[in-house]
Amino acid sequence: MKTFLKVHSNRNTRVKQQQFHAMISCKGREYDKKELTEIAEKWLRSMGYGDNPYLVVFHGDTKNNHVHMVSSRIDNNGKKINDSMERIRAQKHMLEIMDRNPENECTKLLNELNRFSFSTLNQAKLFLETRGYSLKEKDGNLSLYKFGLLQGELSIKKLTAITESYSPDKARIKQLHALFDKYRKVYSSAPVPTFEPLKGNRLGKPTGYRSEMADF
Repeated sequence: MKTFLKVHSNRNTRVKQQQFHAMISCKGREYDKKELTEIAEKWLRSMGYGDNPYLVVFHGDTKNNHVHMVSSRIDNNGKKINDSMERIRAQKHMLEIMDRNPENECTKLLNELNRFSFSTLNQAKLFLETRGYSLKEKDGNLSLYKFGLLQGELSIKKLTAITESYSPDKARIKQLHALFDKYRKVYSSAPVPTFEPLKGNRLGKPTGYRSEMADF
């Protein structure tokens, strides 16, 4: 297979980086081998590699199921496959395949944020960052980026107004303290280190901490 792909690629020796290699990963075991392979084949077609010889290799021996895709950047006519804006197109086609609309998702998230109360601007930023957005401040707005594209904007002035009107909900704080005290007697809150899983049931670098209480 390796030799075949090399011979195929040598139809155009002017292209130095002839190999195409990409990976699609899911969270945990959300998708199995068959499902990930079907997603990979749809994605390869949308990126212009569908008529090319390619390999799709599944791996289930890590924390997340994933597939590697290997092909050639040279098509069957000896021409280089278009790689213009490849990273952005890759995200766009994957979202289409997964039937996701990131702009609508961003709008729903911002509506959710507007229903919250928070005492600092950093709390609002953390809420957005933990949902996968990178943030940039410009011209009085907070721009939200995901999948390499601008998905929405927020007025910093509006967010600041929310922080200035913040007042702690003492009844809710008391209720939460009671809940923590109740379940701390049932679940251990002692922190336990977590590690990156490696092949052969070995443990890799530390990734953080967990506890029974935190999991609950």
